[in-house]
Formats: sequence, C-alpha cells, structure tokens
Amino acid sequence: LVDQVEILKQSEREYELKVQELETEVADLSSKGTETQQKIIGHLEGRIAELSRELRDTQKDNLQLRELITELKESKSELKDSISELRKTNTDLKESNSQSTEKMTELTRELKDAQTNV
Repeated sequence: LVDQVEILKQSEREYELKVQELETEVADLSSKGTETQQKIIGHLEGRIAELSRELRDTQKDNLQLRELITELKESKSELKDSISELRKTNTDLKESNSQSTEKMTELTRELKDAQTNV
C-alpha cells in the first residue's frame, strides 16, 4: 500500500510537471498570438494610413480637375462669344467690301463717262 501511495505521489508530481509545461506552452502560444495580432494590426493600420493619403491625394486631384473643367467651360463660353463677334465683324466687312466694290464700280463708270465726254 505504501508503494502504491508512493507511485501515486510520483504520478501526481509528474502530472503537475506536465500541467506546468502545458501552462507554460499555452502562455507562450498566447504571447505569440498576441505578437502576431499586434503585427497584423500594425500592418493594417499602416495600410489604412497609406490608403487615407491616397484618398486625400485623389480628392485634391479631383478638386483641381473640377476647377480646371470650370475654367475650360468659361474659356469655351468666351471663345463662343469671340467667334460670334468675329462672325459679325466678318459679315460687316463683307458688307463694307460689297459697298466699296459698288462704289468703285460706280466711280469707274463715272470716270469712263467723263473720259468719253472729254
């Protein structure tokens, strides 16, 4: 019976050692898991910061493009106005040219008539 008690005590000590080893292993794994989680979190935070910078840059680019589009629309409107003015000026010049041609024709006729009468 004493031997059996001694065997049980020995088994109990071995069991306690195994339990301590397992507790240590669990603590190590938990620590490693926490380290891994921290690494993953750090990586994700870095990626989020990078994407946030890209988003801000894209928003700035979009704002500049909107401003450029507005400027181009204004320029287009100004060009249309200029083209209209040039067309009107061209029409006025054609009319003036036509009147000058008629006047020149009339003066040429009068000159020929005067030369004929002289």
